Amino acid sequence: LGGWSRTRMLPNNLFLTSWTAAGHRLHSGVMSLRFSWSALKDRRLFSGSAGKIIDVDGDKPVEPKQAEGHLTYSERAKNLLFANKRYQLQSYRRVPEGQHDGSSVFSDPRTPVIGKWDSSSRNFVLFLEKSKASHVQHWDNVSKIASASVATGHIDPPRLTPVFRHLELLPPTVRLVGDLVPFEGIGREDHLADLGFKEEDGHLMCLETHGALFIDIFNKREVVSMRDFNSAYVDPLSACQHEILHICNTKYFDYLPQFCRDFLGLPTEIAYMYAADRTGFSLFGLQDGTDDRWGEYRFPFSRETNTKDDFFIMIDTMISEVEEAKKSFVDGEKK
Repeated sequence: LGGWSRTRMLPNNLFLTSWTAAGHRLHSGVMSLRFSWSALKDRRLFSGSAGKIIDVDGDKPVEPKQAEGHLTYSERAKNLLFANKRYQLQSYRRVPEGQHDGSSVFSDPRTPVIGKWDSSSRNFVLFLEKSKASHVQHWDNVSKIASASVATGHIDPPRLTPVFRHLELLPPTVRLVGDLVPFEGIGREDHLADLGFKEEDGHLMCLETHGALFIDIFNKREVVSMRDFNSAYVDPLSACQHEILHICNTKYFDYLPQFCRDFLGLPTEIAYMYAADRTGFSLFGLQDGTDDRWGEYRFPFSRETNTKDDFFIMIDTMISEVEEAKKSFVDGEKK
């Protein structure tokens, strides 16, 4: 390994993967859910506090403030990274001939790599398996050109995947870039055990991380400095985020469009939860009476939730508010 002659180059083009956004079909809403979720004292479930993040004509989204129930970009990026164990790796077949030379990049989304963030070294650790042809190709590539990147994003719920594809969008994604080299730090055995491999299975690698990029569903890209990324708070729900999304999109599925309708006043035919964290959750919903008018809606919590049980206490409280308000109306009129 010490005999490798590796090229290290500034991997700017790894930030420039072209993803088409269908902004003209998207709109967003956000509301601040107040104490006991009662937006209005007369129990009408239409919130006058609903505010638009992006208009229906596709203007650029405006990043809400932390106080409005959103994580910062660095926290959102770190949350995604810690919530997943499978990542898409990109390496170089050759030195690119310009910034948009996509043919120089090698990646196989069918065979992701298993990896994790190493907080002690502040780098990303992953494993290349000898039994997988694409991993062997990555090994050959980085033996010549060390520059590489790993990316991951939410793919849950599975039913939402074709919706994103139809709209030519991707779920929120985080990408780390750096130099991919054989791991030579401490804790090797622990890393192998955590990733579920043995030495003879392949190569334990370290992405000496230089930078991070967060991409939201509107294809808005935010470069995150490693200083901000390393200091970002690890969301306490990141480890159970996929479980939360699964439960909300199965057990609570019928209530999701009701949240959009009753708390935001937006008639919604179907909705999916695609993001959840300690400050709230985000839904992706189809506007009632339309075929492709999808919107992203953020529901910030009035307080932070630090456990899965605490998160569902907030969800159950919202449901109670919806059900209680229903009892206050008969045939659309207040009792």
